[in-house]
Amino acid sequence: MYTDEGYLSHTLPVTANQLFLSKVLVSGVWYLFITIGIGISVVALIVSLMTGLLNIGELSSVLTQYNGNIWEFLADAFYELGRTYEEEMGINLLHYGITLLLTYVAGPFIAMVTLFGALTIGQLSSKHKGFMGILAYAGVTILSSIIGSTVQSAFMFGTNVMSSQSGISVNANSAYDINVITSLLLAAIMYGYLITS
Repeated sequence: MYTDEGYLSHTLPVTANQLFLSKVLVSGVWYLFITIGIGISVVALIVSLMTGLLNIGELSSVLTQYNGNIWEFLADAFYELGRTYEEEMGINLLHYGITLLLTYVAGPFIAMVTLFGALTIGQLSSKHKGFMGILAYAGVTILSSIIGSTVQSAFMFGTNVMSSQSGISVNANSAYDINVITSLLLAAIMYGYLITS
């Protein structure tokens, strides 16, 4: 965006907001495709390792209990897994899965807005603009982690104090929600900064 080639893109008959959104959308979609590819590779690796360790006779005996219906077997396995997570760790697996999916879908776009915002901050430097953009990205990411951890700790401490006094149980899902909200707020601040500058 800030090189000679990037300067030519500002001559297009679009607003700066449309140009920025198109750059975030394209780079976010590529980032999402790369993330999906890595996820598929990891799942394939785990499945190949597990099938090497799995005794086929045990699997066939389990499937005969379900009359060969693998979907019923998987549904029961995930139900049991969700029940265990909720009893042992207080994590609602459905809520966690939705939050995780939201994070993986929105995460690449949030990362691109943060990266472009940090590069814009780096352009304010008189020398070494690219290096300053990288430092700004590291600083923004560290600051986001500190703020997220502080808010999460304060929320969990406050709810633990309240739950011990009122008998309300606190689950661990709020920790994941706080991290998603912190990331979204950071992206909104960066987007606002980019649009006004």
